Amino acid sequence: MGTLDLTFVTPNIWRGQSETEKALRALQQENNAQEVEVRLRNDDKKLNPDSENIRESINYIAKGGGAVVLREDGQKKLYDSDSNATVTAVDDDEPIQDASEGAIRDIINRLFGK
Repeated sequence: MGTLDLTFVTPNIWRGQSETEKALRALQQENNAQEVEVRLRNDDKKLNPDSENIRESINYIAKGGGAVVLREDGQKKLYDSDSNATVTAVDDDEPIQDASEGAIRDIINRLFGK
């Protein structure tokens, strides 16, 4: 493996706990960054992506916070998260303005896992 590209969308207003989220939040606040790109490269194809920082970064991206591309020889894609995205169909919710109090409570519980 020669190249690992990580693209991060900066975090929203909710406080993240990981070092990745903290670093991205600082870049967002201090530099007004909306997106951050990180490229790790080893021309000898000896890149080792197995580290705590990379695992944490991949977890952040997997939750919808960006994209990851793994390349060999700089060009040949071994993995592209945008090409491997999955889509989950969900039932339509009742329009919020027409929903009963119970329906609104159900929507909030589904969104926030309560």
